[in-house]
Amino acid sequence: MKNTVSHKLLYTGLLRFLLVLFSATLLPLLLVKAVLIFFPLEIHNMINIFILMGVSLCLIGSCFYVLTQYQSVDKALEPVVRMAEVGEMASRVAHDLRGPLSGVQAVLNHLHDLPVKDQGILNHLNLLELSSRRLENIAEDLLKKHRGQDEEKRDFDLHQILDELAGEYASQPDLSNVKFVKNYAQEAIVVTGERNKISRVFGNIIKNAIEAMALKGTISLTTRIVDNHVKIAIGDTGPGMSPEVIKRVLSEQYTGGKKGGNGIGLVFVREVLASHEGQLHIDSKLNEGSVFHIELPLARLDAVFEMTLEQGKPVLVMDDDASMQEQWLLLLKKQNWKIVLSDSWENFVGMNIQPNTVGGCVIDYHFENSELNGLQIIRKLKEQGFTNLYLCTAEYWKPSIQKEAKELGVTICPKPLPKIVIAEGVIARPEGPKQSREIIGIASSPLAPRNDKAGYTVLVIDDDAVIRMGWSLMKEKLHIATLHCFASLEELQKQPVDLSSIDIAFVDKNIDGSSFNGAAVLNHLKSNGVSKIVLASGEREEDLKADPQFALADFVVNAKIPRSFKEFFS
Repeated sequence: MKNTVSHKLLYTGLLRFLLVLFSATLLPLLLVKAVLIFFPLEIHNMINIFILMGVSLCLIGSCFYVLTQYQSVDKALEPVVRMAEVGEMASRVAHDLRGPLSGVQAVLNHLHDLPVKDQGILNHLNLLELSSRRLENIAEDLLKKHRGQDEEKRDFDLHQILDELAGEYASQPDLSNVKFVKNYAQEAIVVTGERNKISRVFGNIIKNAIEAMALKGTISLTTRIVDNHVKIAIGDTGPGMSPEVIKRVLSEQYTGGKKGGNGIGLVFVREVLASHEGQLHIDSKLNEGSVFHIELPLARLDAVFEMTLEQGKPVLVMDDDASMQEQWLLLLKKQNWKIVLSDSWENFVGMNIQPNTVGGCVIDYHFENSELNGLQIIRKLKEQGFTNLYLCTAEYWKPSIQKEAKELGVTICPKPLPKIVIAEGVIARPEGPKQSREIIGIASSPLAPRNDKAGYTVLVIDDDAVIRMGWSLMKEKLHIATLHCFASLEELQKQPVDLSSIDIAFVDKNIDGSSFNGAAVLNHLKSNGVSKIVLASGEREEDLKADPQFALADFVVNAKIPRSFKEFFS
């Protein structure tokens, strides 16, 4: 890139210089020479010498000009070239991250499927899951930035972002002396924007606050709605900042003397907030701490949670928090529903309530006065024949709770409560009702194969051993009966695999240690009867789809290991 742009500019500049040189210097000299025929020979020869000297000086000047222009262009292009190189490197890093991340997520999915009851182990699994998701989002952001793309703006739950970040940091062993205090608005808050970037904004501020406190102190998270905006305050009990430092933080790439810091985090915070029509200001007192105040526009629509309840019957609400009982009482009474309150499973058993007398159940997850959690209670209620079951919890963001709720076919309602919309007269399906607005995303179950086999027959060619191991761990979840995994086409050719029996094949684009690249593997598989092939590369999908050497690929995807086969067999 650098040489192409440099040469183009230099050729244009040199042409312009020679034209100026000819019109301003050489042309007058040649005109003089034309009229010399009227002068004596001695004067004619003398003028010729002056013309030769003038031309020589012009040529020397042009060489000097070209050299100077090259250096100036080269210098001017340095930032552009440097940014291009950084972009290429970022794209490469993002691509290289995706392979190991796919393997890590496959292992985590497998560990979540194990019957683990130790809460400490579950907390560690939640931490790993949240961290891997954040890495995946960062990798995706890097790729989009390199492509000049922006993340799609959509509505999302603000509290879920804060809860995920607080949960991730609170689960880290070296942050056991950091306490998180939440002072959320009572209602759910929805904002519109680039979710991953907003999450990184809050993450950068929280991380800086924790480091400022030297890993010991209190982080407060406060939200409130003012007119059409939400105000978020992230406070710490660190050393605080002087007015001069605050001014520099808000205007420069400043780190406050943090070891290893470069100020990029706060630059990113300001850029993202500016692109979201948000604002940032800081209140701080030396030796008392700092509060970062962020203001963002609210989404035009509220967060909505749909419930299905059987008409004419009261709703059971089981929660040990008196304030939550009051919220549900007011909410359901406003919509003309009767309510039965209980503060624990043990209290509910004593009430002797029969399944056919209740139109639905809303169950908290964490009980201070019971040995059972909400999901264990829901399991018992289902066994007794209760229907229309909902888990309502502030821990909705935990992957382990999401997974278990999905297995039970229970929908999760987050705290603080969103706007509740109730459908009457219908008993909810076992898998639970759908939400009109996505609050918690859970992967779809895989589709069963269209043939009569016990499961899919899948071929994977990828030189990454972690990816191959990840596929083996995902066999049951993806309903795979037979899995063939090879590091290269050469290894496949050594085995007696009937390619015509393959339901779907996943092929990497670049295969180290093989004489066949992804395109050659695609051609070989297609010519030998594989009907459905996925190019799983991690690179830009648009470029690969436009490349004729990959025209035989039925699908081009970023993920090395899918969470479902739905998009391939729907």
